[in-house]
Amino acid sequence: MSWTSDRGFVAGETHIDLRNENGQQKILLDGQDVTTEIRAREISKAASKIAVIPGVRRVLVAEQRRAGQLGGVVMEGRDVGTIVFPDADLKIYLTASPDVRAERRWREHQQRGDKVDLAGTLEEVRERDLRDVERKTSPLKRAEDAVLVDSSAMPIPEVARLIVLLAKDKPSK
Repeated sequence: MSWTSDRGFVAGETHIDLRNENGQQKILLDGQDVTTEIRAREISKAASKIAVIPGVRRVLVAEQRRAGQLGGVVMEGRDVGTIVFPDADLKIYLTASPDVRAERRWREHQQRGDKVDLAGTLEEVRERDLRDVERKTSPLKRAEDAVLVDSSAMPIPEVARLIVLLAKDKPSK
């Protein structure tokens, strides 16, 4: 990865693509499947630190829009409903308490064999939330027309069922 003064981050030749393979959404970066890698602890920690750079945000928002321009995709992100796809058919502001999100993230790390502690994970979640809410470019905030889903007390399969129901009940534009 290299940097330029006019665009922030040279992704000029880099493309993000979304593919559905056997019912699973895959994320490709320059044709390489990075679906699993983007969930790595190092990437997660770096994402919100890099996202505060306006030039980086511009490039990434443009790539996200290009990747989803044909529709039929489900995207998640802290500014997807407000900046990337403000006219999306359905917007869900999915949240949970920092404690619950940290525990879920910690369990993901445990399943992958990562050596992380829960207290450190909670601190990372809180730091990222603060950084993302306070950033000037594309801050984290709920879109006015987003359905609020607080999943703090819901098991993941129940959250998935609720989202599917919301999608089925959403009138077409």
